[in-house]
Amino acid sequence: MRIVLPRGLALLILMGLLGRGLEAVEEESYRIVPGDELDLRVFGQDSLSRTFPVPPSGKISLPPVGVVILSGKSVGELETELGTALEESGYLARPQVSIVITEYAKRHVYLLEGVRSPKAYELPVDRQLRLTQVLSLGGGLVEQADRKRIRILRRSLVHQDEGGPVRPDVIVVDLDQVMVQGKTECDVLIRPDDTIIVPDLSREEGQIFVGGKVKKPGAYPLKALDEITVFRAIILAGGFDKFASPDDTYLIRKGPDGESAYKLSVSEILKDGLKADRVLRPNDIVWVPESFFGG
Repeated sequence: MRIVLPRGLALLILMGLLGRGLEAVEEESYRIVPGDELDLRVFGQDSLSRTFPVPPSGKISLPPVGVVILSGKSVGELETELGTALEESGYLARPQVSIVITEYAKRHVYLLEGVRSPKAYELPVDRQLRLTQVLSLGGGLVEQADRKRIRILRRSLVHQDEGGPVRPDVIVVDLDQVMVQGKTECDVLIRPDDTIIVPDLSREEGQIFVGGKVKKPGAYPLKALDEITVFRAIILAGGFDKFASPDDTYLIRKGPDGESAYKLSVSEILKDGLKADRVLRPNDIVWVPESFFGG
């Protein structure tokens, strides 16, 4: 029996197979997240050496240094920071600090629209996948997918106030540059917690998107008479998960000059009796970042 694959799916599978397994995860580019298991060794200091999971708060208390922020940092950055802190505290002279990630937390990518099976997918821990590979995990693009305006929402590696979340980066990809023009450098490497939105041009009704640290990230219909606000959208998405930073929620809206982001505090919205809540428009994105100080 001859099986004919849809053109978009066949091309994505081909691109995925060509690039699969080529990008090993390097600890210098990998950012530590809650759930990772770290092996910390300080040469000659058994009392400071330990193996432990990164807690949901993303931080630990390490005498005599005090509170140490782990989440969002590379292994090299953390080694340097701990070494400097131990030396400046007067506890050790020229400390030798070694950190190894002995086990990676489960990592996910979220496909919200434009693929045949939109949902969360677990990423492998031993290699990075590219956009085409992740799209093939979702069964390939739907027939009316807009391949020229794929958006990737990504947690920024820049943090305000010594670790506080900032607005996500929005990366726009024209998949035709990869699949038609052969520009493989445009096939973006996907990071943990990336949210991928491929517009489905066949939809007649409007949609909103809720991503980040909510329980059910996804696309939700927005009918003509609906008045869905940011807070209601979060409720539709099952509410915040345990790693969420509710007071750093962002509304991302596309305008004539590109994407604009508006920061909202859910605590302030509730305190004000929902008066500060904002009504959503078609294609708005509500993004809830990860807290580096919660738990």
